[in-house]
Amino acid sequence: MSSELKNKNVSVEVAKALEKSNTISKTFCHFPFTTSFIGSGGIAIPCCVSELANHPDSNKELQLPRKSFDDYWNSKVLAKVRQELLEGKKPISCRRCWVDEAQGMTSKRIDDATKIERASLEDLSVEEFKEKIIKKPKLLWLDLQMANLCNLGCRMCTPWNSSIIEDEAIAHAEEFKNQKMLKKRILDPLPYVAKETAWWKDSGFRKELEKLIPQLRAITVSGGEPTVNKYFNDIIDFCIKEGYAKDLILKFNTNGMQINRKYMDKLTPFYKIEMKVSVDAVGPLYGYIRWKGDWKTLEKNMFLFKEYRSSRFKVVSDPTYMVLNILNMVDLLQWHLDNDMWWYNLNPVHLPKYHNITCLPMQVRELAYNRLSKFLQTNKSAFDDQQRTSITNILLHLETDDTKFQKEILPVFFEHTRILDKLRGQSFSKLAPELYNLLHKIPLTI
Repeated sequence: MSSELKNKNVSVEVAKALEKSNTISKTFCHFPFTTSFIGSGGIAIPCCVSELANHPDSNKELQLPRKSFDDYWNSKVLAKVRQELLEGKKPISCRRCWVDEAQGMTSKRIDDATKIERASLEDLSVEEFKEKIIKKPKLLWLDLQMANLCNLGCRMCTPWNSSIIEDEAIAHAEEFKNQKMLKKRILDPLPYVAKETAWWKDSGFRKELEKLIPQLRAITVSGGEPTVNKYFNDIIDFCIKEGYAKDLILKFNTNGMQINRKYMDKLTPFYKIEMKVSVDAVGPLYGYIRWKGDWKTLEKNMFLFKEYRSSRFKVVSDPTYMVLNILNMVDLLQWHLDNDMWWYNLNPVHLPKYHNITCLPMQVRELAYNRLSKFLQTNKSAFDDQQRTSITNILLHLETDDTKFQKEILPVFFEHTRILDKLRGQSFSKLAPELYNLLHKIPLTI
């Protein structure tokens, strides 16, 4: 395991895979050899946190549907990333993982080291892996972000992720244009979102996807909200009709608001299903973070989803942690314990920076740290290795101190919150009162 890592709570499987991975190189990652993530703009990159699109050698012409999967898979820029990883170098397009690991946290490359069933270092020897995967890179896992069509307007999202936010930004552009960071994140993407979020509707892409599906081990779909997207449901129908579902792992993220029993039954022909439900808070705070979402509806649906859980139908919560819920993570985890709800990972909001917990004053982070640390110690036996890893990652993140980041970014959080409260008829002081009161007591200390 990397000597930089302070978090030693990775699962046995991941630890063994990482030990093997280190014999290939100290920076090795399977994603560029096995996986492609296609974001809502149609640009292919190795994984959902990769910054390959910003790589100096990258070529925007690799954008789908103008180019094909083969063009990306055999591109010079991806070949360079593969070679750098094999040589133990740190490609700049993989910056997010190097930042996390430098802070002592596990990263996506580590957490997901065993995600490709029957084709990972958990299942293969190093020699087999080199021969079957490294020498012959083959797309085995396709991760699609199919446009921004969504029924919610979450505070940490952008027009790329939510049609609700896109519409809100268009209607209220005057509110966002005077703050540089908000303009860049919320207004500047609008022309590109309008132009490029429909790449997956292209008939050529659909034919290429249908041709690719038989070779895939897994397909992941995110959004927007996949379950309200006709084209996602068409993919499901295609896989079932053509008999591919029985050999395919289907993974998708959902806010869980629109799914009923009939929809759950429809998914059962797949070899395995992994349904990740976005649950970031309980009670009114949930609807504050995920605007237009209703906690009572989600909670009811979560108990429905629980009925379908099995070794092949994995239904888990997929929480994110951010400025707005960091003081309430214990409440969220306790709800999961009380109701025997499964969760796998707690995901940091890195972007936007004004929802990244690094922008919080130390006093707030210390309070969150103490609560979460005590909760982990009290309930340690209730969590598995991966869950303990995930909680420990938050604790390490809370220890990160960057006063410049706080001084520059926290005011943007206040401005963004003020604007959304005004537009949405919500109230920071009423729906997150503890955080509100703390931040307004200590602004001069940051």
